Amino acid sequence: MWGSDNLVFRNRRMKNGTGWVHVSESPSFLDRFLAAGTLFMLFFVTLLYAVIVPFIVYLTWIYKSVFGSVFIFVVFSTPFWASGHWRAFGNTFGFRAWRKYFELRIYKEERFNQSKNVLLCYVPHGLFPLVLPMLSEPVYDIFPEFQEQTPSMAVADIMLWTPIIAPLLTWLGCISAKKEVMRTHLRYNNVMVLPDGIAGAFHSQRDEECVYIKKRKGFVRLAIEEGSLLVPIYCFGHSQLYDVYPGHKSWIAALSRRLKFSIIWFWGVWWCPPIPHRVPLLVAIGKGIKVKQNPHPTPEEVDDVHIEFIKALKQLYDRHRDSVPGYENKELFIA
Repeated sequence: MWGSDNLVFRNRRMKNGTGWVHVSESPSFLDRFLAAGTLFMLFFVTLLYAVIVPFIVYLTWIYKSVFGSVFIFVVFSTPFWASGHWRAFGNTFGFRAWRKYFELRIYKEERFNQSKNVLLCYVPHGLFPLVLPMLSEPVYDIFPEFQEQTPSMAVADIMLWTPIIAPLLTWLGCISAKKEVMRTHLRYNNVMVLPDGIAGAFHSQRDEECVYIKKRKGFVRLAIEEGSLLVPIYCFGHSQLYDVYPGHKSWIAALSRRLKFSIIWFWGVWWCPPIPHRVPLLVAIGKGIKVKQNPHPTPEEVDDVHIEFIKALKQLYDRHRDSVPGYENKELFIA
């Protein structure tokens, strides 16, 4: 992991909203146990929804079971349980343990001069964007200029209708990744989006750093239409969480993009594959790209800003890769 310099980095935190804005403590045995346990439960719940629930639905239909009917009603009603963002949820013991388990560090290069209409572009998506829940509480220290407003995290619609998972995402402040929903939130708040999306999961490999955004220009068009500040964010270590079976050219990748949900073969630690490898994570928040507003941008304008964003992302990566073990000689590929 990071080594014995963690305390030094915590003492270097700056007060003006830049520099090392968050440095997690080294985990205790209890932190590791809680992190591993909650991560396993997260995937168990996913398995419950994907395998066990359809089985119970089938048995209920065959045997007309009252218990099964009640179970189905409770499970499928969970998307309606959450009424909105719950700030305290991001600081529960599970997410605190996650931050310590991965010894999360966050570095911010500049303080933004606006409190809203900022489009935070986080890459890579990876197999699962596990880092995003860890950012839900530190975000208040990371962005003091946002005046206590939590950036809304844009996720695929299917996730906001997935039983059990949906209320958890809503409590974390997630919103639909539909363009009009993000546009509305940008006008009074800020939005964090993952430009590479589901396709990025199929380009996630532990032996290379690859971001799938060469053809992803929708977020750039939205930024131009709203005159948003475009901010590149790179998470070092995210691609190391899981081993992923290569399959970005397979029919499974195409099906996943259509379903807006990853269907992929992966594994983590050898003794419990759903639990990710314990690797240090560094979230580097780059300098904002000022975009001139145009409600009807031309393809050329979109291409120009898109090229500028990719250049800024590569520069951000190069500035910080020497700070992360194992990244010194890794190049960033744009797919």
